[in-house]
Amino acid sequence: MRRQGEGGGRENVEDLRRRLAGAEAASRGTEERLRETEERLQETEEKLHETEERLRETEERLQETEERLRETEERLQEIQEKMREAEEKVKENWDLFLRARADLENYRRRVDRDLAVMVRRGKADLLRRLLDLSDTLEQAAGWEESAGPVHRQLLKILADEGVTPMEAVGCPFDPALHEAVDVDLEGEAEPNTVTAELQRGFTYEDEVLRPARVRVAAERESS
Repeated sequence: MRRQGEGGGRENVEDLRRRLAGAEAASRGTEERLRETEERLQETEEKLHETEERLRETEERLQETEERLRETEERLQEIQEKMREAEEKVKENWDLFLRARADLENYRRRVDRDLAVMVRRGKADLLRRLLDLSDTLEQAAGWEESAGPVHRQLLKILADEGVTPMEAVGCPFDPALHEAVDVDLEGEAEPNTVTAELQRGFTYEDEVLRPARVRVAAERESS
């Protein structure tokens, strides 16, 4: 019985030893896995730290980009404002140019018109003097034979310049065309009719250059 007890005790001891050895092996495996897990955790923490550092750098770059974008937008607004002011200035200058050009064109037309009037007036004055000369030559032709050809040549020159004699005798008296210097009291003509031409009148380009000096029939007295 004693031997059986001793044998059973040894078995229990062996069993405990095996269990202890298994527990120690399991503990070593657990420690190894724990060490590996800690290493992986450390690597993960390092990667997380690197990721956080990259994220921080990215945020800084993003902030710099946003700042540059804001500055660019401000510059763009300044450029747009300057462009708007430039467009307004261009429009203002264009309006001034159009007004100046219109004023210049009106001035040119006015100068051309005034010049034409002055030239026409000066020419008309010269032609009137030539008409006075023509009258003198016409009178001189009565006693000086050589005055006749000169008179005819002068009349041709006047005609070439557009000077045309007016017909007055037999026409109704017109103050715009005639200058009454005498009254016909004895004629049979209708009242207010030109009965004689004392000095011939002339027109120049459809305008009266010199009115005709005429005698006009007077109103008849009722019997």
